[in-house]
Amino acid sequence: MRTQPSRPITWNLSTIEWLLLGTIVCALLGGAYAFLAGQNIITLILALAGFVGIFLVMFSQFIFRARRVSSTRYGNIKITPLRRGPLSTLKTQWNLLILKLRYRRKDEQ
Repeated sequence: MRTQPSRPITWNLSTIEWLLLGTIVCALLGGAYAFLAGQNIITLILALAGFVGIFLVMFSQFIFRARRVSSTRYGNIKITPLRRGPLSTLKTQWNLLILKLRYRRKDEQ
């Protein structure tokens, strides 16, 4: 029976995942140190690092997103991606509802 060689473990994590992992480690170390040695400046620093990390993870979609998507060329046509905002889905649903009501009125006439 042939055995397969084991693969090395790879840590292919994104920036946000590394930040979240660091935040969890800071929180665990801060809590353990506060339990064992009591509250002091080290626990304050670890708690602040954990708080800042959680804050950055929460708002990472707005802080770390790509600023501009470039246009691509397809033959002689230049394709520019749509800019999606926080309310674009709601606006699309509203426009579909208006169109549906408009077609419903035409069918009734």
